[in-house]
Amino acid sequence: MIPTALTIAGSDSGGAAGLQADLRTFLTCGVHGLVAVTAVTVQNTLGVHDRADLPPHIVAGQIEAVAADMGVGAAKTGMLASAEIIHAVAAACDAAGIGRDEEIPFVVDPVAASMHGHPLFDEAGLHAVRDESCRGPPCSRRTSTRSACSPA
Repeated sequence: MIPTALTIAGSDSGGAAGLQADLRTFLTCGVHGLVAVTAVTVQNTLGVHDRADLPPHIVAGQIEAVAADMGVGAAKTGMLASAEIIHAVAAACDAAGIGRDEEIPFVVDPVAASMHGHPLFDEAGLHAVRDESCRGPPCSRRTSTRSACSPA
């Protein structure tokens, strides 16, 4: 059986970041990539020009659907877009056992800004990441775009 990994991230129309980059990495590692799309960006090499966030119940539903059918061997986050999506992701991951007792490794890498400095969530999103990191499903690693991975 081919191992699976779930990316919970935004879509980059330029293809260089977001879930597109995660799927390429998964493929290179011989892992079948699963996706829960959080947002769609209007993006190119010059920057992020616009974006549309998906409804939180749709994001959570994607996680629930793939976890129930295909199973999740590992998971990671990327662009989480809003406080509402962050809370929905935390609840769906907890319900699916993602990150619990490190049986399903879970990397929380909430992308707060694009490489050009365009904010990808607001102050409420930052607080939600902090809140859910403290009380939500345990994660194997938390990362920051400014520092290396540190143990959870």
